[in-house]
Amino acid sequence: MNLMMLLEMASAGFADRVAVTDGEESLTYEQLFASAGAAARQIQESGAKHLALLDTSSPAVPVALFASAWAGVPFVPLNYRLTDEELQRLTAQISPALLVTDAERTRSLGGIEGIEVIERGAFLAEAASGESGGPSWGWGRGAIRSPRRRGPWIRTTSQSCCSRAGRPDRRRLQ
Repeated sequence: MNLMMLLEMASAGFADRVAVTDGEESLTYEQLFASAGAAARQIQESGAKHLALLDTSSPAVPVALFASAWAGVPFVPLNYRLTDEELQRLTAQISPALLVTDAERTRSLGGIEGIEVIERGAFLAEAASGESGGPSWGWGRGAIRSPRRRGPWIRTTSQSCCSRAGRPDRRRLQ
């Protein structure tokens, strides 16, 4: 059993039920599955080896989590309380990566080598459009995941990852 299998089962069994809600914005299980597939294609096409998310709470969180699992890349949730300097140091460690964040942080974190920054709204809009289509996933030939590959992992960060001088402590990041 893996994350994508759970989402696929929920999508097949409860397609029209609301899976995620954020105020007036919501996604059904079917929409979440389709969005994760489109976002997984976006991750693959970017050449990213990690998907980082710098966000508080929005539908981008589950879409990004399932998309990273589908694409077979680690999901890296970044602590929104960190300073831009601390975030730049952390993101340098996960290059090449796709970083999803809000418009304000998009401007301040743009230009980091090996990090493609995309605004949360644009990420969700492209995922919802389904234009890029979902890549195949599963255990079969040509699938993204294979039984020999390790499952997706989550690389976490928090304010405790950095010393008082603001330097990342690699032992606490992994």
